[in-house]
Amino acid sequence: MTDLTLLPIRNHAKWLFTLTLILTGIGVVFVLSASAPYAARDEMRMFTVSLRDGSLPDGAPSVHGAKFFIRQLGWALISIFVMWRVSLLEPSIHIDHSRLYLMLSVFMLVLVFVPHIGVERNGAHRWIGFGPIQIQPSEFAKIALILHSAAQLSQDERETMWKKYSLFRHLAPKIAVLLMLVALIIVEPDLGTCVVLGVIAFSMWAIGGVPLRYLAGLVLMGVGFVVAAVVAEPYRMRRLFAFMDPEKDPLGAGYHLLNSLIAVGTGGLTGRGIGQGPSKYLFLSECHTDFIFSIICEESGFIGAIIVAALFLLFVIVGLDVAKRVNDSVHKYVAVGVTVMIGTQAFGNMAVAVGLLPTKGLALPFISYGGSSLLANMIAVGILLSIAGKIEYSPNSDEKALDAYARGAGHSVKIAKGV
Repeated sequence: MTDLTLLPIRNHAKWLFTLTLILTGIGVVFVLSASAPYAARDEMRMFTVSLRDGSLPDGAPSVHGAKFFIRQLGWALISIFVMWRVSLLEPSIHIDHSRLYLMLSVFMLVLVFVPHIGVERNGAHRWIGFGPIQIQPSEFAKIALILHSAAQLSQDERETMWKKYSLFRHLAPKIAVLLMLVALIIVEPDLGTCVVLGVIAFSMWAIGGVPLRYLAGLVLMGVGFVVAAVVAEPYRMRRLFAFMDPEKDPLGAGYHLLNSLIAVGTGGLTGRGIGQGPSKYLFLSECHTDFIFSIICEESGFIGAIIVAALFLLFVIVGLDVAKRVNDSVHKYVAVGVTVMIGTQAFGNMAVAVGLLPTKGLALPFISYGGSSLLANMIAVGILLSIAGKIEYSPNSDEKALDAYARGAGHSVKIAKGV
């Protein structure tokens, strides 16, 4: 007889849904705090322009600084609804349409360079505009890559049961898809997203049966690509040198990192209080987007920062557990891809804020301001939720565990197994 084994019945979908809502709520609160000075300044600028042009409407508008907060709250509500709807769909539907998703992503990435459709900001072409709405296609390209790679890996799994793994037949098509997306995104330019795509692809390939010798070569090629991309652009070299010694250029390339470190350091254990941090007042640029974690550290302290990091870590653990438990291999690949996508961006963003990585424009998932990022992440989580549902109601699960779950008897059941 073997020992009694404790088989916990974990409602993965409930955990993932709850964690996503908590992180999104934190994001809405800190977007309001971090963006208020920017919003107020924009409203004052618009008021001044209207006054100068004589187009001031009756009754001067009040300057409340909630513009970005209202937008983020609206995107949050829309994204949560979309996540819920996506979670109700059969996950295989997305796999079946993965090629269509990839084609749409490529088409949208091309549109960013089309005049009057693409939107340029600070020399970067990363958005397409539809009236007041702007979308960043690279955010959705991550999902397309995950779904298409999962479909490719699943097909390879069936083929390699009878024949040897081939570099040209099995791996080359995956590399081609990745390079196509990277080529379109690197010229925007957006090196950070390219790195995230590479990490996602490598993670999925690693568990998808790609031989180790090929993976080692791909790592070397990826590192070489990043080095070449950094050397090719002077501003990236300046960021790298500023990361190594930000005090050498405190008003230039090292400005963002130094002010981020000041914000993180002055937060102490419990922080200055939500809304009370001074760094957002002209000191720390883009603090409601790329550097929002710095504001979290400043206003909620070390305790708040640890809570946010722990929430993301828990999300990653639950997501990987979904991948471990789900029976269908194609869904396993998707679960890994989505979890790695969220985890890489989250810990990459936080590492930049505390000076562990060079400054790069990575949004903090669910928290940073930005409708495209929030919507894309919610869609990805919705797909992960639908896969998690496969675990709770899998026909291969232990009957006693399923009966206990149906009765609401608890989340842990002891099941005796004998030889």
